[in-house]
Amino acid sequence: MVNGHALPAQEIKVIMKMGHFNSVIGIKPKGKKIVPLRLCFRFASNEDQGIMDLKEWAAANNIKMVNKEFMSWL
Repeated sequence: MVNGHALPAQEIKVIMKMGHFNSVIGIKPKGKKIVPLRLCFRFASNEDQGIMDLKEWAAANNIKMVNKEFMSWL
């Protein structure tokens, strides 16, 4: 669940992390060319722990997580 929107794990193509400090996370669904704005977020606190938990969840669900810049609609 991201920003009140639920997205099943099997519909996620890749999770992208953009930036080094105060990173932005983008979840790219299958069949989309860009990351929808509703699926972009930042961790409000404990960013390092949040990213580690997200990496574990992605690995458990066979979802690729990459450090890459991405585009989203404004």
